Amino acid sequence: VSNKVSAEYSEARKELPSSGSERKIVLMDSISLVTNQDREKIIVSGSHGGMLGKDPNTALKYDAFAGFFHDAGVGKADAGITRLEPLNERGIIAGTVDGMSARIGDGVSVYNDGVISHLNKVAETAGGKVGLPLKKFIEKLVPCIPSIILSAALLALIRSGISKSLMAVASLSTKPGQIICNFTPFGVRSK
Repeated sequence: VSNKVSAEYSEARKELPSSGSERKIVLMDSISLVTNQDREKIIVSGSHGGMLGKDPNTALKYDAFAGFFHDAGVGKADAGITRLEPLNERGIIAGTVDGMSARIGDGVSVYNDGVISHLNKVAETAGGKVGLPLKKFIEKLVPCIPSIILSAALLALIRSGISKSLMAVASLSTKPGQIICNFTPFGVRSK
């Protein structure tokens, strides 16, 4: 038994610097640190991607633009990724990083080191891919102002339930003023 006293540690929360035309990214060690001020931001949490109980509203307390978590090794009955579907139903981009790629409970590690292991449909539509470093995917989600306006409009459509009859796909560009938007009915692919 050691008599060494451990340094006190408290969960951390950090908002990354951004220009005025970029969506804000918030790194947090625990999803319990999310606040009402985080609405429409990109949340990267060191928490596992599992639901707390059965209430889908606990997947993420506030409607962020995107939420990313640690898959905690996924576990029995996919317990470590159960937040993804409820967030998909709310039109929120969501995913997890592989448990062996980043430290659980460490939002900075999930952001810097995490490799995507699972995504919801909204995240796939936004260009996410399993195996992609999370940081690279997030770079695609931090668009210029015209794209932010388009993204907000698309998310509003998805959240309003119109996604039952309409699929909206947006290719967001980092070049100011360059927006490509394509609306396709479900079941029909466009070129």
